[in-house]
Amino acid sequence: MKNLKNLTEKQTLTFTIVGAVVVCLIPFISLCYFQYESGNGFTSSFLDNPSNLSSKIVTLDNQIDVMDRIIATRSKLEIEKNSLNEIYERAKKALPETEDLEDLYQLLGEIFDRSKLKLIHLKDISPKKDTGAGGRRGKKKKATSSDNIKFVQMVYTIEGNYQEILNFIHQVEDHDFERFVMITSLKLDPKTDPKKESNLEYMRAKIMFLSFYYYTKKKGSSAK
Repeated sequence: MKNLKNLTEKQTLTFTIVGAVVVCLIPFISLCYFQYESGNGFTSSFLDNPSNLSSKIVTLDNQIDVMDRIIATRSKLEIEKNSLNEIYERAKKALPETEDLEDLYQLLGEIFDRSKLKLIHLKDISPKKDTGAGGRRGKKKKATSSDNIKFVQMVYTIEGNYQEILNFIHQVEDHDFERFVMITSLKLDPKTDPKKESNLEYMRAKIMFLSFYYYTKKKGSSAK
């Protein structure tokens, strides 16, 4: 072994520097070790023990489960929303927010076009204004959700084969008919078939029905 006294100045300086570096590294290494054990600090981002890693994996799994439940809930809500949109579109056609009868005339016209019925007379009666009073003693009527449901009364007088008249009534009251209507009166009178006098099923029908619509009272306006 060389005698330390015989070391050159350069060698002595080298050993001194190495020793100083080692002494400085000891606290740093100790700090890294404690951070490694605790799972905290800057070393945890690139160096971690298996126990901490397992705990983090469990935490991430739980977060993923929560996100999966949220996604599943959103899918259910989107399905429910689409269903409500479809119902709303059908309801908007069945119970429009206006008493305009143009679309109703068009729907009834399509039924007439598919049949051999003859339209003799058509009359629509405007609804009576709601006075807000009810009963013989003039007591005020309590407001209900049905107060917004208004209707227009219509009377159709048609002629045709008995079976065709029944088909017309069925199509008007059928659930496939876009507008919500209700037949309130039906009167049948036998008539002579202009094409075949011996046709005993030829009838004149006077049909009264109501066409409903949804009325929303605007602020500052009176009820119609």
